Amino acid sequence: MTRIVITGMGILSPYGVGPDILWENVLAGQTAVKTLTGFETEHLQCRIGGQLTNFSPVIYQSPSRPQD
Repeated sequence: MTRIVITGMGILSPYGVGPDILWENVLAGQTAVKTLTGFETEHLQCRIGGQLTNFSPVIYQSPSRPQD
């Protein structure tokens, strides 16, 4: 059997960033499904869904360096 170590938990969800905000909204019975605004939807039959908003990956990771 291989042993593993869990060092943390991260979640990106339509509710926001982190497990606490996800759990809080799930327990409150809130939905994250809304009208999609991140791209054009006129050509689609379904125009609702869960999308990440107000998220910037730069806050959570440093920019990668070009390889030599």
